[in-house]
Amino acid sequence: MSAAAPSPAGALVVLFDGVCGLCALVVRFVLRRDAGTSASPPRFRFAALQSRAAAPLLARHAIAPEEAAKSFVLMDEASGKAYRRSEAALRIALALPAPWPLLGRAGLCVPRALRDAVYDCVAARRYAVFGRRSLGLGGAGEGGEGGGGGADDGNDGAGCLAPTRANLARFLDAEEMLERSRADARAARERRAAARAAAAARAAAAAPAAEGGRPKAE
Repeated sequence: MSAAAPSPAGALVVLFDGVCGLCALVVRFVLRRDAGTSASPPRFRFAALQSRAAAPLLARHAIAPEEAAKSFVLMDEASGKAYRRSEAALRIALALPAPWPLLGRAGLCVPRALRDAVYDCVAARRYAVFGRRSLGLGGAGEGGEGGGGGADDGNDGAGCLAPTRANLARFLDAEEMLERSRADARAARERRAAARAAAAARAAAAAPAAEGGRPKAE
């Protein structure tokens, strides 16, 4: 699989916390509603804030990585502007199909200090409520690009995307996602093998004790 292409002119690039369960849900939400058509291609591209692909984008907008990690970032490639916190969330809503632009416009009417305070409250508790979970690629093991998706959105399982070309093309850090998913698959196999070995060892240790406890035949 070749690396994902650079974001096209006019794209909206979402940089999200790559280990946040809530962020994974938001990315899936946007993907489902920004499928695009032959006449109107998808507008959004994505990358984890912790990825190598995000570093030059953050540097272009003079956003320090440690500051970016406190929020997600929306970059408008057409205007060259970057938005953070509640502004980013509401401008994502503006770019989605109806009825979400109504929510975006209504939210932008709220004073920024108030909506940022609400955003910061949710962001501060995101790990406690939604857990730490990366947006992985379901089925992207050692064998390559396999993996089934849901019938409606090409996703499989909570927090996982089917590793199809259509999904990977939306992520600027697609190669890193593949690497991470393959490493996760290897680690999962190793954990399962260790659990099976431990269970077999316990069974072997218990067998002599069970034999010794049986009454002898007369």
